[in-house]
Amino acid sequence: MSNSAELEHGDLTAALIAEGPGDTTGEPARIRGGWCATGIDNSALLLDEALQVVARFAPPDGVDLTGESDDEEIFRGHQSAVSGDGRWAAFAGFGHIAVVGVKGEIVWQTRHPHMRDAWFETFPGAVVFPADRDRLWAFVPVQGDNDEDDGAEHLERWVVDLAEDRVLSRINAGYFEPGLVIHSGGRILGSGSSDGHTQHGGWERWTDSDAEMIATVDAIPVDVHQDQNRWLAAEFGRPVIGRFDGGDLIRFYDVMDEDDPFQYGAGCFVSEHHVLVPRQQQHEIEHALLDLGTLQVAGRMHYPAPFTADQRGGVVGGQDGTWVTTGKGQPLRRWRVTAR
Repeated sequence: MSNSAELEHGDLTAALIAEGPGDTTGEPARIRGGWCATGIDNSALLLDEALQVVARFAPPDGVDLTGESDDEEIFRGHQSAVSGDGRWAAFAGFGHIAVVGVKGEIVWQTRHPHMRDAWFETFPGAVVFPADRDRLWAFVPVQGDNDEDDGAEHLERWVVDLAEDRVLSRINAGYFEPGLVIHSGGRILGSGSSDGHTQHGGWERWTDSDAEMIATVDAIPVDVHQDQNRWLAAEFGRPVIGRFDGGDLIRFYDVMDEDDPFQYGAGCFVSEHHVLVPRQQQHEIEHALLDLGTLQVAGRMHYPAPFTADQRGGVVGGQDGTWVTTGKGQPLRRWRVTAR
């Protein structure tokens, strides 16, 4: 469908273009040439554009992937990533980060102290592969100079050359709760933290030796537009859009209809002109399109049977007009808009 047709107000229809395996959990991450996902067995998966498994990496022995928590609502599991060429997978566990090769051999690892969030729950470090080469960015919890206990004070971003098994640089990355948002080009990275009352987030443009803060917001970074200028964040769950080159924010809170019965999520960019967001009324979940320039509701997405409301959950943008739906117990599905 053309962009001009997409901009017409009214309901839209989605077409299924790919369906992935049914043994994944959580949201996939967009990487260059495909997707990275986590299996229900904690394996790290590299998926192609059709969501088919290209490589599967089992987690290495000795890496704690579950942590300790007394509250299931705020419990966080491990984080993993797969390189775009399928050569390596990295696992950020609790107190241990490790990278494995295609045969399961550990090619690099480090241990670190635990880091705790605002609820005193431990959370792991984080890992990303920035581009198609032999580099890993590992966000490693480290102790401060005056720490008297075993806890970490902040994170450092380590640039690791996996081919040579050595750390090239270490940069203070501050404090955030990992759940990184990285543009598929591998250079724009967002991170944020929340204590339940306030939120803080930022976007940085990374190189191997330095990082430049290009935007900050009192919200949690969610997505980067395909133009690499506009960004999307979640302001206590509601979308807010800004630009790296400045200008006013577009906040859903400012334009929302007080009589609208739905509760909206942050969603993702799905085209040059639209944001796709999940919205819920009682127990019914549907997906709506918001105009990127105003965040006004532009249409409601219709899915073909048997993809019913109880199967819908979150959405992850493909940065090319497609998106992937997630849902508990559901396979990953990739969609595009076809018609009104």
